[in-house]
Amino acid sequence: MWTCSSCKHDFVRNNWIHSCRDKVLPDFLANKSEQTLSLFWDFVDSFKEFIDIPSHPTKSMIRFGAKNRIVYVIGLCKDFVLMVRVLVYGIRCKVKMKEKDCLEYKLSAPVKFIFFSALLCSSFVTKAQFNDSINYYVYYGSSGSFNKTNDGNSFILNNIGKFTIDKRKVTLHTINTWIYGEQSGVKINNDFSSVIDLDYLKKQQRFYYWGIATFDKSFSLKINHRFQVGAGLGYNLVKLDNASIVLSDGLIFEQADLTDKELGQLKYDVWRNSFRIKYHWKLHSILFLDGSAFVQPSLASSDDNIIKSSTTLSIKLKKWLSLSSSLVYNKITLTQRENLSLTYGLVVEKFF
Repeated sequence: MWTCSSCKHDFVRNNWIHSCRDKVLPDFLANKSEQTLSLFWDFVDSFKEFIDIPSHPTKSMIRFGAKNRIVYVIGLCKDFVLMVRVLVYGIRCKVKMKEKDCLEYKLSAPVKFIFFSALLCSSFVTKAQFNDSINYYVYYGSSGSFNKTNDGNSFILNNIGKFTIDKRKVTLHTINTWIYGEQSGVKINNDFSSVIDLDYLKKQQRFYYWGIATFDKSFSLKINHRFQVGAGLGYNLVKLDNASIVLSDGLIFEQADLTDKELGQLKYDVWRNSFRIKYHWKLHSILFLDGSAFVQPSLASSDDNIIKSSTTLSIKLKKWLSLSSSLVYNKITLTQRENLSLTYGLVVEKFF
């Protein structure tokens, strides 16, 4: 291995003829759009998670690799955001990257190193469909169940709306749900929940920061009102193009007004630890499994805990339409109130 004393780049052969300082990286990135720059740096960061190799700008491209020249960035254009050529032991793979989650590639030789190629391609694919020109996401799902017998009937409706604003470093989520149910003409559910969730640096690194504010009002759980606000740290435990697992933990402040048959009306302020696990899995962009679970123990009493769980299984019918089934569970140990609902219905969603 020979190192050029001028540009400090490594080469396999001694005194290798190269474009020494003819161009630097800022020359390629000058006057590029925010979308192009975002995708380029996303590629660089994700690629280096797989293998840490140096970059070397040449006259017409950006080379990644030392002993083996693995990747050449040969175009930062308007039509296709990022285009690279992969060279692994004589195998060339031409890749066009239009979105962070969409790669189109063609092999120009037999795939003799398919395992490496698969890892290489998946290393710079992100699971979201956001980029600098697609920053918003709207989701609406309506599901329910109905049962009728000679002795009576029952039904439950579950409505959920989501809105997401996604930027390079900050992501803002809002979730609003309403569950209403009756059994033999008697109301058993009339539950509202609203969540504002902020993530900072979640896409850039494993550890990230989060903040949250929630409001709940529930007939089934006897919550007159409950307000929570808090912040903490999160960790991307698994981050693949088709699967992810996120862990988070932090402190939240809660102000609540509950009703209990034995204790009467309870009004209190309390600090809680909030631990959450969130997961996502998809199969062939048709079958999706999404869910989250919270455990929020009180710092003042071991008998005061809040447990939440939500799981949704979706089957994609069209790009904007899915058939879904949801399982939701909530429990408050302080009053021993809990609810469990299983519903099925349709989901409409759109990125823009």
